[in-house]
Amino acid sequence: MNFIPDPWSPYRAIRELGAGRWLRCHSDGRIEEGRYSTLPRPAETPEPGLDERPARRDLCEAFDDAVRARLVSDVPVSAFLSGGIDSGSVVASMSMQTSSR
Repeated sequence: MNFIPDPWSPYRAIRELGAGRWLRCHSDGRIEEGRYSTLPRPAETPEPGLDERPARRDLCEAFDDAVRARLVSDVPVSAFLSGGIDSGSVVASMSMQTSSR
């Protein structure tokens, strides 16, 4: 198999962010890291009655656009599935966009 296991990367000074972890980079250079179970709360809470459907639609469109931009290729495209929700979402989007061609 030709892949680099975590936490290593192809770059000497860069390591992979561990599974189930988040990373926040501040403009002053500070870096915070934590587990999803302790994900920081947003500074402001949404207004009561706020409809999340438009935000969900916009997110899905942006995600599908990002995947579509990476499907442009002269050779067949494949994906490396880790079994997580992120790679599963990418493959689902790839499948929906290529099955109609």
